[in-house]
Amino acid sequence: MSEKIVQLNEEVIKGQLKELVRDSVEETLNELLEAEAQKLAPGGPIRA
Repeated sequence: MSEKIVQLNEEVIKGQLKELVRDSVEETLNELLEAEAQKLAPGGPIRA
């Protein structure tokens, strides 16, 4: 009977998790900013 050996690289997992969380937070904030911009200027893009 063969045994399966699994090795986990904690630093790689932490790095991937950080990137996943960062991307998720960035996407959420961008969506919230876009929704707020639409409330302020529902007719079109905001011009500086």
